[in-house]
Amino acid sequence: RTVPPTTGAAFPTAPAMIGYFGPPSVALSLFEALDEDGADSVFSVGDEIVVAFNIETNRGGLPASNITKTQLATVFSFSQSLGKSYVGYWPSRSTLRILIVDPTEDLTDTKP
Repeated sequence: RTVPPTTGAAFPTAPAMIGYFGPPSVALSLFEALDEDGADSVFSVGDEIVVAFNIETNRGGLPASNITKTQLATVFSFSQSLGKSYVGYWPSRSTLRILIVDPTEDLTDTKP
């Protein structure tokens, strides 16, 4: 083809695309705080945060269980401190549960 083009495009509109275009997008489908014992109305030891996605994931490269606070911070960013100590586990490839071990505010957490 010459530059600049001296003729119009061979196809004025693109043909319809069909086929496989990769995996679907991952989206958050649930973010829920649970107080299993219902003993209080504040964030406390034993409370859990459930994060669920619309499809199975690769777990963000995290292990299936015994996920440390440091490991969780490589994948998630929370606007509020979850405390000095918490651990996570994946009961399925689409659901992460975070168990609060020490809800005391961690003053070393940095917020955006």
